Amino acid sequence: MASSTSANGVDRPENTGRLRTLPPGLSKTFSTINTILTWLCSALMVGMFVVVIVAVFCRYVLNSSLLWGEELARYVSIWMICLGLGVAHRYGAHVAVNSALAWVPGLNPRVVKVVSEVATLILCVLITWFSWLAASANFRTGQTSPAMGIEIAWIYLAIPLGFLLMSIQSVIRIIAPDETQDEEEVV
Repeated sequence: MASSTSANGVDRPENTGRLRTLPPGLSKTFSTINTILTWLCSALMVGMFVVVIVAVFCRYVLNSSLLWGEELARYVSIWMICLGLGVAHRYGAHVAVNSALAWVPGLNPRVVKVVSEVATLILCVLITWFSWLAASANFRTGQTSPAMGIEIAWIYLAIPLGFLLMSIQSVIRIIAPDETQDEEEVV
């Protein structure tokens, strides 16, 4: 059987039809989205860090608190975490159900991964749906944040978006488990 070496130096069997991957165009699209989300989360982390440092400086050095600093840092943190859900799931960085399923003797590891992903997908779809309902209800009420005066619905919108991204990654991990296998080996 022929083999090739993946990007991280691990010998992998050639694609002989047994590996299940996404079509190249779709795979490239998801990789591009993943890269954009990674950079966006990194930028949000830097932005949150800067806001917190400026707020601390203003409070303890200038003796003048920023009314909006803590609120902005909190909202940026929420968006960063929610956008990072899909990225983290792609790399297998979340605690998974398969940790509990591994205790059951005699289960095929592939079955354990599929059951874990299906449970994750169901949970993510439910959270996406109910958080979308909460966000849309907030758009109707027009509630605003106390310090910055922005609509709270824009903050709530991060939750369904983040869990939708994670749901998409779960579907990919179910139908094309080899698509993210190289990334998991790196982690």
